[in-house]
Amino acid sequence: MKMKFTVGIWNVRSMWQAGTYAMLKKELERFRYDVVGLCEVRWTGSGELEKGKLLWSGTETEHIHGVGMILGVKARRALIEYNVVNDRLMYARFKGYARDIFVIVAYAPTTNHSDDEVETFYKQLEQTLKILTKKDVKIIVGD
Repeated sequence: MKMKFTVGIWNVRSMWQAGTYAMLKKELERFRYDVVGLCEVRWTGSGELEKGKLLWSGTETEHIHGVGMILGVKARRALIEYNVVNDRLMYARFKGYARDIFVIVAYAPTTNHSDDEVETFYKQLEQTLKILTKKDVKIIVGD
């Protein structure tokens, strides 16, 4: 049996201003999706809203970077776990029909960041990939 699981990515370029999340939800009503990865959320801290409909991770104090996921109904039901690695990486594991589906949202530093920042990011991404099993379906989305 085949199962469709639709994943996308959106660089929202900041959800810091009031009402931005509501506008984003309204815009997404036009699409069929299970998971939409978000980059440049720019919210502080990490957490979830609306019983897991939105998951996010940001810096502790500054409104910079940040990643998130908006989950559709099917994805919320299939969610096994999620983890925030830092303000540039997070992942979620979903129960699939024959295999688990592992979605990573990554917001990589650009070339105008230091080599150390870039290297640290890719090391953290590599560490995240190491926790997967060979059976997992792996999906990486990002900017």
